[in-house]
Amino acid sequence: MLQVLTGGALGQVVAGNVGGFIVGSFILDVVKTAKIQYVDRQLENGDEAARRLKYNIKQAEETKPEEKKKAEEKQDKLKKAEELQKEDKKAEKKKEIDRKVEDKIRELEKKAEEQRKQDKKAEETRDFDKRASLIINDSTITPQITETGAKVEASVNYTLLGPETLKSFAITETRILTNRSKSFELDKRERSREQGTYSSTVKFTVSEDMPTGYCTLYTMISDGEYTKTVKSEVIINK
Repeated sequence: MLQVLTGGALGQVVAGNVGGFIVGSFILDVVKTAKIQYVDRQLENGDEAARRLKYNIKQAEETKPEEKKKAEEKQDKLKKAEELQKEDKKAEKKKEIDRKVEDKIRELEKKAEEQRKQDKKAEETRDFDKRASLIINDSTITPQITETGAKVEASVNYTLLGPETLKSFAITETRILTNRSKSFELDKRERSREQGTYSSTVKFTVSEDMPTGYCTLYTMISDGEYTKTVKSEVIINK
């Protein structure tokens, strides 16, 4: 029972709900562990990763004048549409014109709302380097269709950034393979990482104990305060 509860707690971290607790309860039922090989590469150091993100922020800021001009043009169009609506109320085709104006107004309001969301996202990005950040950039699994006894590689690419005073991060990498009826903790390890971008690759042989059929590989990266999860799909045949 203690093992089932422990597995359930891990499942709840993955799925974030009660359903995840039920799925996770299968994890510790697996007693046979695959042989694991690791291949790690640092793709960027902290300065390089920070420069890349700041460049993206600068590009976003350079496009703001153009976006502001477009927003002003949209407001002008909205004003003209409203004026057109008032003028055409006396026309014989009043109902048809009113409908076209309303559609135009809704279109402009939708675009204005999208613009507000983009501005909010840009504001959040400008404050990015003021706090420690953990970002998962990408994840892959090769091959995506495999079988028992075959070798598989699963990679995750992530970036660690923070204030200059934060020299390193204590990172925990956890990988769980599941087909919703059976789950398998592929590996879990802790590493100390400096600021930068990293690629972490696990090479393993598919054992008969692993889930088969249409499966999902969940990869969780945690720095103790934040946990980010990404998933990759794979089909495992007998």
